[in-house]
Amino acid sequence: GDNGWVVPTASHNQAAQFRGGRKEADKRRYGPAGCNLFIFHLPDGWTDADVRKHFSAHGKLVSVRVMTDPGTERSRGFGFVSYETREAAAQACQKMNGFKVGGKRLKVELKKGDDEDDSNT
Repeated sequence: GDNGWVVPTASHNQAAQFRGGRKEADKRRYGPAGCNLFIFHLPDGWTDADVRKHFSAHGKLVSVRVMTDPGTERSRGFGFVSYETREAAAQACQKMNGFKVGGKRLKVELKKGDDEDDSNT
């Protein structure tokens, strides 16, 4: 039986794949450059689902994340969304910045650093 040797190799490969896979997953939280928006002044009760509902009208979302306090799980009042295209992100930024909801006005802005690659055009 050579079988004894197959197992360590397979598990080692899986481990390597997993390590690589985690980096990929991290990247997926953001869309391409220029497609990521920060949202501030979110109503307290809002979850990812609420943000998705309001922002999915403007384009195909890659990810939605409301930042929560690790201790209490309560919203920290801000989050971010990532779109597949810059056009969608720009439109959402335009339409949703200043959007009145729950007695607040949302503040929406492009993620810093995303627009640097073409800022001098």
